[in-house]
Amino acid sequence: MVLLLNLPLISLSFLASPRQQVCNRTRVVLSFLPNMASTLQQTDRFSVVNKNQAASISDVQVHSCESSQYLKPLRLKYKQNDVSKTWDYLKVHDSVAVLLYNTDRAVFILVRQFRPAIFAVNANAVTEGQNVDTVEHPGMSGLTYELCAGIVDKKLGLRETAKEEILEETGYDVPLDKIKEMMNVRSSVGMTGSRQMLFYAEVTDSMKSSTGGGLPQEGESIEVIEIPKHGADEFLWDNNLQKPVGLIAAFLWYFREKGWFQRGQIKDR
Repeated sequence: MVLLLNLPLISLSFLASPRQQVCNRTRVVLSFLPNMASTLQQTDRFSVVNKNQAASISDVQVHSCESSQYLKPLRLKYKQNDVSKTWDYLKVHDSVAVLLYNTDRAVFILVRQFRPAIFAVNANAVTEGQNVDTVEHPGMSGLTYELCAGIVDKKLGLRETAKEEILEETGYDVPLDKIKEMMNVRSSVGMTGSRQMLFYAEVTDSMKSSTGGGLPQEGESIEVIEIPKHGADEFLWDNNLQKPVGLIAAFLWYFREKGWFQRGQIKDR
């Protein structure tokens, strides 16, 4: 999607999933195959707590996006140094994300899920009416490794939103005073400029109240991933695992807090 060229908005969405359905005038695009065994492979670098069929998709087709409750295309006209300019951008929700660390077992708690936008880009699905071959482009190409996260779309504070998302996605019931603010980062500075507040929380097995996995009634299909502490740096720099920049920022914050490296100690070689 290239708004600067005034191309139409493109949408991939889930049937009967209000939160994940980006455009409200899009027809059926993605449907899950409930009886299809997951093709995901577990490695010795991390474990999948609640494996599901997140990557099992079919019947993928591209449609134009005529309206949405989650994003709004806008055009800014302005002058810079007396030169008239325009810039197209998207208005989207701000969000929160949480790096979780289980102190009982020395593992980071992340989530893995299918992201339609990642899948569409990898499959070059940019033309209205285009059908995507899921044999050539399997759902695994849309899987991302992420922090537990969610958009700010309710009348809740940022920390309260983070607590809610932790419970829904990972099953940990974390007290508010255990959720520590890290920093805020900007997402897609050339397209949305949205803000994401990053938090950190240490959890124990006793805080686990459910398997997590998101809200099925809202179409969420989320896998909980555990990354051993000793393998965190290897995971972080693995280019074969798709991950957002907020996750990288959160891990770097953790490394600095624990003394793996310190501010002012990185020198030119």
